[in-house]
Amino acid sequence: MKRFIFNKKGLSLIEMLVVVGILAFIMSVVARSVSQSRKKAQIKEARILIGLIEQAMEGFSLDCGYYPESLEDLVSAPSDCEEWGPQPYLKNGKIPKDPWKQDFLYEYDEDSGSFAIISFGADKKPGGSGKFNKDISSLD
Repeated sequence: MKRFIFNKKGLSLIEMLVVVGILAFIMSVVARSVSQSRKKAQIKEARILIGLIEQAMEGFSLDCGYYPESLEDLVSAPSDCEEWGPQPYLKNGKIPKDPWKQDFLYEYDEDSGSFAIISFGADKKPGGSGKFNKDISSLD
């Protein structure tokens, strides 16, 4: 028994490399999982922000009788709407940015009275493909 307790022999280099390799593998699996979860959360956040902007637009439409020409109309009164406000339709009087720190694109079709709020996703470019790079729209 004393032989094992007082053994002065340390770990060999190969044993250390095996342990470091196992730890590196575990860390890469965890990092990938965290990265995927973060990307999914950003997409959910973009959808939530689009929903909040849609609600603000509906409030604007109820007060003014039409949808705004730009998102700026949700935070500052346009000259042709006397019933605007009295508070901005978006919290803190600021237009939110998408999770990738980009402005939302707002498209309004006066003829049909429809609108779309779009985030370009993680690639920050129109279009995009794949799970995380495709555009996120209020029309989805």
